[in-house]
Amino acid sequence: MNVLVTVQADVSVKHWHATSWKCLHSRLDDPENHLYCLDYNYEGTLLGVGGKDGKIRIYDETTKSLSLTMHGNGDFCGHSNRIFSMKFNPLDSNIIVSGGWDNVLQVDDLR
Repeated sequence: MNVLVTVQADVSVKHWHATSWKCLHSRLDDPENHLYCLDYNYEGTLLGVGGKDGKIRIYDETTKSLSLTMHGNGDFCGHSNRIFSMKFNPLDSNIIVSGGWDNVLQVDDLR
């Protein structure tokens, strides 16, 4: 499939046709957020994005809809600052690792 996915500081997630460079799908996130990183799970069914607000958002690639937002609050661990890298575990698509400006390497289980 000739698709390139980008995240941008203008809070958009875009799917591009890699040969014609036509935008196939565009989604805007929270306007106060900037997006810096993305990764797909091994099966290509989930897309994770991270950015300025310290939250990881997981999208269902079939429906292009938001499935889960992960962030720290009260009793839960999470990033306290910007997320600059994230990666799904290639052996277990439920595990995602992220690193941020807060000098934290976070390992999360989507279950």
